[in-house]
Parts: sequence; structure tokens; C-alpha cells
Amino acid sequence: MDVGFILSKLDRCRISEVLRPKSDASSGVTRSKLSEKIRHATLVEPSQIPPYVVTMNSRILLASSLWGGPRECDLVYPQDANCLEGGISIMSMMGVNLLGCREGCAIQFSQGGRILHLQLLSLTYQPEGLA
Repeated sequence: MDVGFILSKLDRCRISEVLRPKSDASSGVTRSKLSEKIRHATLVEPSQIPPYVVTMNSRILLASSLWGGPRECDLVYPQDANCLEGGISIMSMMGVNLLGCREGCAIQFSQGGRILHLQLLSLTYQPEGLA
């Protein structure tokens, strides 16, 4: 049964806290898209998240035609974002689009005036998978 976009109740609570302050550097469009996404998510307990779904603090292997090869990245909260270390902020368009993706998923989004295409090759770590 495909329930569409699923999100853990814990991730929704924490993301809602990140959305509360308006003083960060994220754009209104990114903030609006993330708010809309979590508002329409099917909420489940963290232990019910399938092992192939990207959640907060997941480590993922991505491919893009812009890069020379696959890159390992983490989906993180803004305070932990560091592009040099592969930390993708949930408050970026890339982060919003990755949240809830499944292994094998292809995503496309606009960032910096250009369209980016990414392929989610695999999840190499998911915190909920440890439960």
C-alpha cells in the first residue's frame, strides 16, 4: 500500500520548531514549500518508517550530472549544515525535496536560477533503522 509522503511524528515536531523563527537565511519559498510538505504528510511513529525513506539525519548517496560521481550527504537541521562536509539543510530546496524520498527516486528542483536533477541511489544510514 502506497501512503504517499510519510514523516515521523518526531521529525515533524522538530521541523516545526525550525520553521518557527523567521530570522534564518532560508527563502520564503523554501519555508512555504517545507510547511506545505509537512502539513500534508502521513504521520507515523519513528519505528514505522520504512528503511528506504529519507528522514532527518539520514545519510544518502546521491548522483547528479553536475558531479563527477556519487556523493554521500546527510539531511540535517540548519545549525548542522555544512556543504563541505556533505550536510544538506532541511531549509534548502534540496533538503525539502529529499525529505521523504525513497531509494531510487529521481528529484528535480530549481535552485540558484537553474534546474537540478538528482538521483537517490541509496540510504546508507537512517536513524529510525536503529530502533
